[in-house]
Order: sequence, then C-alpha cells, then structure tokens
Amino acid sequence: MSDPHIRLSSPAPPYRRALSPGREEVLQGPLELNTRVAPIQPEKVPVTPLAEAPLNLEEYIEPHIFKQIPSLYPNTSEIAYADLQNFTTHSLLARPTLYSIAHLAQRLLTQSTPTDYQRILHLWILRLASLSLLSLPLIAEAEAQALSDFNTSDVFRSKTGHSVIPWTLRVLLVKIQTQAHSQLGIAKYYSLAREARIESWKAANRSANDGPDPSALPTQRWETRLLKCGLYIAAMLSHIKDFSAAFEHVSAMLDSCPADDEHAAEKIKIMQVMALLCAEAGDRKRADEWFDRLPNYAADPIPETPTVLLEQAVASLSLAERPGEDKLERDTLFTPAGAPLSTVVTGETTYFDSDKGGESNAAAVAADNFGKCNVAIAYLYDGRADMARLLFKELIATGFRFTDLIFSFCVLDELKHEIHQIPEFL
Repeated sequence: MSDPHIRLSSPAPPYRRALSPGREEVLQGPLELNTRVAPIQPEKVPVTPLAEAPLNLEEYIEPHIFKQIPSLYPNTSEIAYADLQNFTTHSLLARPTLYSIAHLAQRLLTQSTPTDYQRILHLWILRLASLSLLSLPLIAEAEAQALSDFNTSDVFRSKTGHSVIPWTLRVLLVKIQTQAHSQLGIAKYYSLAREARIESWKAANRSANDGPDPSALPTQRWETRLLKCGLYIAAMLSHIKDFSAAFEHVSAMLDSCPADDEHAAEKIKIMQVMALLCAEAGDRKRADEWFDRLPNYAADPIPETPTVLLEQAVASLSLAERPGEDKLERDTLFTPAGAPLSTVVTGETTYFDSDKGGESNAAAVAADNFGKCNVAIAYLYDGRADMARLLFKELIATGFRFTDLIFSFCVLDELKHEIHQIPEFL
C-alpha cells in the first residue's frame, strides 16, 4: 500500500536489501511486526538489580534541575492534578494549559518523596511532554540531561532485565536528548525497537508453550511499543527534513502492518502520520490524498475558526480556580469572542498592542497560526480528519513553516495516556 506518488532515488535501508538465502528472515528490520524468527538476544546481567537495591531518585528531583519557563501567561490559574482526566484533547493542547501542567509537575516533583519512584517518573513524563508541546526544546533538553542514564544504566533494570523506567519516558528522552544529533536518535530508536521485538517474540513464545503469564506484558503491548518506535523514527527523519527517507520508512511500516481488525487502529495511526508528513513537507496534494483515506468520526461540534482567543478561552474553561481567587479578575483574562487579536488582555498585561504597529501584528499572526496548528493536531487525534485537513490546507497556503508535527502528534498520545494513569499516583 505504498504511496504511488513516492519516487525515491536513495537506496533502501540495509535491512531491506537483498540478502543471502536463509538470512533474510533472521535479519528483518526491527520494525517488521510479522517476524516469526527468534531474534538474536544478547546476554546482559544487571550490575545492581532493583530487587536488591531500593530505588532512590533524590538526585532527579533537585530544584536546580528545572529551568525557568517564559512567563507568557503570568496569571494562568493553578491547574488541579486530578482534574486533568476531564480535559478534552483541545484544552490539553492549549498553551495556557500546557504551561500550568509544566509548572504543576515541577512543583510536585520537588515535593516528592525520593523513594516514590513511580510517581516521580510519571511526573517527569508530564513535565517533558508539556515542554515539548510548548515548543521549548532547549529547556526540555537541558532538563532531560539530568535523566541521561535512564536509558543506559543497569541500576534501573530488574532481575528479569526489564527497565523500571516507563517506556513512554524512555522514548521521549531519546528524542529530547538527541534532537541536535538526529542520526544518534534514530539509532537509539532502532535499539529500543529491537528490544520491543525481542520481548514481543518472547511473550508470544511463552504464551504458546506455557500459557499467558499475568506478570508479563502481552505480545500486543510490545507490538504497540514497536509501532511507536517506528513513528518516532519518522518524527526524527522529518525533523532533519529528510522527507524521502521518512516517506519510505512510513510506507514500509504501512506495508508491514497486518490487514486485519486487530491492527486496524495501528494502521489508521500510521496513515495519520503519513498525512502529517505530507503537510510538513508542504505537499498539499499528497496530504489531501492521505486525508481522503482516513476515516472521519462524527463528534460534538467545535468552533471552526480556531484562533489564539479560542485557544485561551478553551483553557480558561478547563483551569481550576485557586482558593480565594477573585472571579472578576479571572473573567478579565480573556476578551469576548470576536475581539481583535490586538486587544488580547491578560490581567494588566496587554499582548499584541495595536499601538506598536507591524511587529505586534506579525506576532499576533504567528501566535494565531501556532494555535491553529495545535488545534489541527487535536482534530486529527480525535478522528476529525475533515477539520484537520481544512486547517492544514489553510496553514500551508499561508506559508506557515511546520516543525515537528509528527513528534507533537506522538507526544500528545503519550500525554493523554499518562493522564489516564493519574489515579494510580494520587
């Protein structure tokens, strides 16, 4: 099911080239979900198994780790940790909400008990995901350096050899820590993909021979992780603008995805990523073709003219009021619908002041386009391909330069999943 419009001159990756008889199956690429041959498994013994050494993460919650976030929304209300589960996709992607999540995660991290490692790791996911979606890569990278050994140190592996660091955090860290060295990031994602394929094979073999093991992850979970590695590799390739390699990579994923009901959701996600890839490449015609192939789900109507005002208004409805907060002051954070961008007022601070002329108007237009981009991603994530298509076409027509669309789409998925886990850490 490769895209018929793709014409690539670059050679195929090593794992897709012709191999000697009997070796082709063994050397299948790490993203091939239909592998049935046992992969080569390196023997690796943890140096300090977790079971023998209680995990203490005191050095990962020190206040000096965290960098100051620009105060673009100085009067944004404090978000309630438990209320995150009730947020819609659009309200989660609103920048005031993301700022509140980032600040909340930092505060809770510095107040955490060092041995409560599961909650600490969960909060780190919220912190890094919100910084990434806010397009603050330098801050995210600076903070993630403190977690550099999470993907490498044997201290974080149990006696079974499995890492106690959540998979979500591991894949996030690769992109954030290696964004300036994309080739290294791609190699690390292939390493994670190989780990997922090995575990998927072991789970299937264990289930066939000994029956299901309630304490181990099922094959489907490892296949899902394998799929995510593939999507993150596509994000890295689009980040360095190697669109030919990215198209080939995503097409190969689509071809290898089984055409059955069990993998239907995975196939749709791959097609969504292909549509995003075409949009980021600025190819409106090819993006239209992929949007046409996506199912479109009916949903509650959402305003069809997203602007900075809409983004802020959605966030204002989703943010919890602090005790004793002056409601009148809160109501003045946002201007009435239809007010021009030049009059957006937050407390006593006015943004995009019309008296400043062209520079402020340009800032308003840029902020408006970033808001539309986030709303388009939210539409696509929720299955509203029609609305996502309209917004992406409009942004392409204005010459808007997309950055890390696929990565934002993947991180949104991680953020939504992590928010559903919140009850475990309350």
